[in-house]
Amino acid sequence: MEIYLMSIRNEPFEALLDGRKKHEFRRRFSRTSGRFQVVFYVSDPVRAICGVGIFDKPIYDSIGRMKAIARSHRFSSPENIEKYFSGLERGYALPVRKIKRVGPIDLEEIRKTIEDFNPPQSYCRFPLQRFYKLLERVDLYDSPDEAVQRTLF
Repeated sequence: MEIYLMSIRNEPFEALLDGRKKHEFRRRFSRTSGRFQVVFYVSDPVRAICGVGIFDKPIYDSIGRMKAIARSHRFSSPENIEKYFSGLERGYALPVRKIKRVGPIDLEEIRKTIEDFNPPQSYCRFPLQRFYKLLERVDLYDSPDEAVQRTLF
């Protein structure tokens, strides 16, 4: 399963956690062919890794379809979706399968473990080895294998 590090603002992250938001919308995303895992980096003012999640295959479709998907949310409105995707004909809706809070692991702690760490502007692939290294540093789990089992639910 592919792992991505995704930057997200705190309000949408909380909406994903409490179920008000069932999809994460992105202007661009990898054309992954199946389920994938996300490590959430919550941006300013939090500046920390705060969660992990599993998403089903991304939906890449028209803005009309993105607006229809947003109607099932108690967080995103079709009007906000139209504004977000302005200038594009198609966008991505990433369906949430499972999500949970971890950490937080603040930016300073992350950089002690992964010296060249820079939060992505949107998302990037996050190698499993880097994730293991980070988890070992902060002692969230007893072993990397337990980390994968727990983060993948």
